[in-house]
Amino acid sequence: MAKYCYIEPDFPKKVFIALMFIKTKDGASLYPLFETFYDLKKLSTKMKKLKKRLEKKNEDVDVYGSMVTTLKYHHNFPLKREYYQTPDTPNLNKDIRTMAFLEMFKDAYQFYWVLITPVFFDIKTKTWKFTSWLPVLITSTDKQIGALIKSSDQSVDYKAKNIGLYSVVKMQGLTIESGKLNEPNERVGVFEANC
Repeated sequence: MAKYCYIEPDFPKKVFIALMFIKTKDGASLYPLFETFYDLKKLSTKMKKLKKRLEKKNEDVDVYGSMVTTLKYHHNFPLKREYYQTPDTPNLNKDIRTMAFLEMFKDAYQFYWVLITPVFFDIKTKTWKFTSWLPVLITSTDKQIGALIKSSDQSVDYKAKNIGLYSVVKMQGLTIESGKLNEPNERVGVFEANC
């Protein structure tokens, strides 16, 4: 029988996550990347490559902006073996993440935590790979967060003892071409992407 929830992830104190604003002939949308970053230069390089690849493969796609969110570790949330039992009706709607991030943009982001999940533990190097999952209100109860985890198909390494809850420190625009951060001007483009 497999052993569950027995390794304590070493959650980084500070991480960056990125979101892309994408236009197509059908409208505009927001795409929150799953990847977490510890270095803004690597984040910027990744965004440039992703923009180039998306626009090259899809001639009607325009990646017109990006947002970088700085997160600070707040606390752990314990995982349980029962979270890994496949639910009868798993939540497979990928739009839930996008809608949750849009809600965070519309609201005061200081009232949100972003759930960071440990998705892979490298036994040789003893290091974790983390992904950005979902923003939740800081008023969410343990019961609500547990129900969310149990009903989700988000990837989490079964060896992980916890997921991390991170507070949002700030959100800044990123000019993809130059790699420069700037303060959003009344959150330009956010509501345009809310189609």
